[in-house]
Amino acid sequence: NDYFSRVFKVENTSNLPPISTNTASSMTNICITEADVVLSLAKLKINKSQGPDGILPIVLKEMRDIISQLLTSIFQKSLSAGVVPSDWKYANITPIFKKGDRSNPANYRPISLTSITGRIMEVSTIVATEIRIHHCLRISHL
Repeated sequence: NDYFSRVFKVENTSNLPPISTNTASSMTNICITEADVVLSLAKLKINKSQGPDGILPIVLKEMRDIISQLLTSIFQKSLSAGVVPSDWKYANITPIFKKGDRSNPANYRPISLTSITGRIMEVSTIVATEIRIHHCLRISHL
């Protein structure tokens, strides 16, 4: 991590367009169903790493029929309130080897390991939106 912090470059952000802060109203129109959550959990890749919350993907996938109702409720409340649980905002940053000499830090790229539960909410939101707007789901969105 020392290497990445040394080579990190702060970009000029003065010419970026303003960010809309009123996203809560558009999110309240999304209705995630338990079926959306079950589908998202079923599609989980169990070989992926856990996030900072320590929850393994295999646990969520195997327990999907038991936890889907609770997760659906949490997701809907989050969307309605326009607030994401603070634990879902954290990430573990870990270097992943690209190619070349493994002893050279420049041959690694940082990736952020975020909460799998938070990612399930994102996927469930995409599933819900795609099905209701387009009456279909493109596999590329999962």
